[in-house]
Amino acid sequence: MGAHCVFLVIQNTRDHPIRRVKISFPADIRKTQIEDIAQLNAGQQVTMPLEAVLAPLAGKQLRIDVRSDVGAFVGTLAPEPWELLFPLSLSPGDFDAVRRRLGGFGEASKAFPLASLGLSSSGSGGGAAAELDLIARVRRLLNVYVVQGAGVGELMFAACMRKGMMEEKALVTVVTDAENATFRFNCEDAVLATSLVDVFKRAFGAGKGGAASPKASAKS
Repeated sequence: MGAHCVFLVIQNTRDHPIRRVKISFPADIRKTQIEDIAQLNAGQQVTMPLEAVLAPLAGKQLRIDVRSDVGAFVGTLAPEPWELLFPLSLSPGDFDAVRRRLGGFGEASKAFPLASLGLSSSGSGGGAAAELDLIARVRRLLNVYVVQGAGVGELMFAACMRKGMMEEKALVTVVTDAENATFRFNCEDAVLATSLVDVFKRAFGAGKGGAASPKASAKS
């Protein structure tokens, strides 16, 4: 049904237990059942997995109500569009055709020096080792399908945003040379292409290809 996995983090910041914790989403959000928490001790934190259909909420804030024996509290969930991508299976030929169609306004790019990423195109394994590392970093950041992997030219990744029966495609191309890794983003949503540049700048600027996923939190 196009659901995403979300981890709800509920923490008791009081110095005494709270009981009968009940978490409620808006009624129109399709999701799996959320079990009530009988008791949260002082300082205790609980992480609860949840599957929910979040695509209509991309870029918006979702109110989450948390009720217990000590009162009611409000949490928020604000998924970014890039966090809600699904892998999209394409052949390299189809990928290239879609990429050509999504050029111009739907394209953005950013080059990173390999040295700033802790990578090199020389040494043991050479460029292939750097490409394998880049594949792993992209997959930690985005939920993508690897269309073309290491050792055969460009690295190609495909994903889509599902909106009802429609799919908005988002492609990532990575090209490495002796000094740089250049990331090219082609998206049907031009704003998403620009946002992906910022996502990679934040992740790689810290020398990491860290993971990111929607989370909700509420503290009592």
